[in-house]
Amino acid sequence: MKRLIIWLALLVPATYTLHADVAETLRSLIDSHDYAAAAAAGREYLDANPDAKDAGAVNALLGEALMHSGDREGARERLGLAAARGVADAHRLLGRMAYEDYDFATASEQYRRYRTMKQKASKPVAPGAAVEESRITLAQAYMQRVERIEVIDSIAVSRDGFFTHYRLPASAGRILPPGQIPFAQGRSQSPAAFASELGGMMMWSQCDSLGTSRLVQSVRMNDGSWSEPEYTDSTLNIGNAAYPFMMPDGMTLYFAADGPQSLGGYDIFMATCDPADGSFRTPQNLGMPYNSPYDDLMLAIDEANGVGWWATDRNSPGGDLTIYVFIPSEIRDNYPEDTENLAALARLTDISLTQDSGSDYSQILETIRSIDPDGGTPQEQFRLTLPGGTVYTRFDDFASEDAAETMQQLLDTQEQLAQTLDRLGKMRGQYRNRPSAELTRQILALENETEQLYRRVRSLRSLAIRAEQKAVR
Repeated sequence: MKRLIIWLALLVPATYTLHADVAETLRSLIDSHDYAAAAAAGREYLDANPDAKDAGAVNALLGEALMHSGDREGARERLGLAAARGVADAHRLLGRMAYEDYDFATASEQYRRYRTMKQKASKPVAPGAAVEESRITLAQAYMQRVERIEVIDSIAVSRDGFFTHYRLPASAGRILPPGQIPFAQGRSQSPAAFASELGGMMMWSQCDSLGTSRLVQSVRMNDGSWSEPEYTDSTLNIGNAAYPFMMPDGMTLYFAADGPQSLGGYDIFMATCDPADGSFRTPQNLGMPYNSPYDDLMLAIDEANGVGWWATDRNSPGGDLTIYVFIPSEIRDNYPEDTENLAALARLTDISLTQDSGSDYSQILETIRSIDPDGGTPQEQFRLTLPGGTVYTRFDDFASEDAAETMQQLLDTQEQLAQTLDRLGKMRGQYRNRPSAELTRQILALENETEQLYRRVRSLRSLAIRAEQKAVR
């Protein structure tokens, strides 16, 4: 024991006071994020004193240090020893690890044991335990409706500026680095900004007076300047918010937020705009596989190519991110609850499990790589992605005359939609300067027209795809 105390005195930084109680010393090291030192000290002590009275508490702290340092197997072993000695906190940590591994039934049971042991000892549970248990319940509900999507690519990137790896056409809008935000507070506080296709609207995040990160919006004025940023509706205040992405319809907003409605860290939410008054409806968590017990960020949809993007730090060691490229569905289709490998599909441990057998995504991936964010793909008339990854870019690609005619109707409708969105953006800018009942009426009428055009675009795209599939069978 004397040798350990001397060793700890050399190990612990000068800013720490060495405690005679080893568990207290390990707690200080863990709280300072010095997990390697805590693990080394814990092992040293337990090797010398395996049957010590405080061996259970020290094993729990050693398990916690190993968990944070990435040695999950070692952590489980030590926490199991601590749990066997009646250490309640070991059950909470085992529950947290099971939760991160998508073993939600085990996680729930471990938290039940933790709470029961605390109650029997007449001791309070940790302040965050109730939120952690509610997230387990939420995750169990989401596991019953995991969406069926095709993930066609995954890209490992560093967290800084990860969105620069998204390949979006100009029609989808632009994701901008904070340096391009026209206001100093946004430049210093927001990790990214979104700008609409025509550059008439920009959205980013910045802190309010309480220090909560909230989404703000600004529109470009007729003289080229930007209006003072305004916080979005209070309905979006579900936690710290960031990484907004507005769909071209101007009605559908995706963003990331933490808080009690998330599975852990940041989750991706969707909120739609009420055309009657321009306010946002209550945001909806997108569930799995988009969200996880980890950080999930910046979902963006490229309607022209029929692909989507989002980033997550699940399955990403060392603090990096994985960007997933997927083919979104027109209508949500969930896996049956008894699907084999459902947890793997929710966690995306192997993206090939999400893909249809025999599908070839090389063409669509090549199309994505060739996208010029400031323009389009050279020599293309349009982009239409068929199931299986085939991409049509010219009318000569069609085998079906009906499909080609429908595609022309789709292009005409898209042009009409772009013109309507342009008028709507300008009218909203006028309303911010001089609100009036007449402008309100005109904006509502244009928003209704936009929604109808947007629905027609989706319908025509589906009709063209079905007609072509029928012709090539």
